[in-house]
Amino acid sequence: MIRSLAFACCASSAWAGGDLPSGLTAAAHDVLVETQPTGEAWLVLRYVAPAIAGGAVDYGAVVPDLDHLCATDGLSQVSEAEAEIAQVMIVLMDRPVDRGAPDVQATQYIGAYVPSGEGCLWQ
Repeated sequence: MIRSLAFACCASSAWAGGDLPSGLTAAAHDVLVETQPTGEAWLVLRYVAPAIAGGAVDYGAVVPDLDHLCATDGLSQVSEAEAEIAQVMIVLMDRPVDRGAPDVQATQYIGAYVPSGEGCLWQ
């Protein structure tokens, strides 16, 4: 079982929303710190980008966006988190979806990264 906690400390953001490197527009949705069964803490940052609906934009086109969001918001949030963050998950979704709830009609693209002194290392 994964426990999710939203930390008020993480409300500030290095990237406040708007245009991404691909030209897409996205809005920050939520920030969660999830404790995995292994005890690791994962930082999950979720954004809404309506233009990806129905796969109108493919995963390869949003990879620079996922990288950008990790390098800006992700690393900023890692430095503010109360827990040691083992992994950063960046989620672009076409509409708000409850975390962990199935929605077969929603388009969601996910990037997983390990935060390091050199930036976000893609997994």
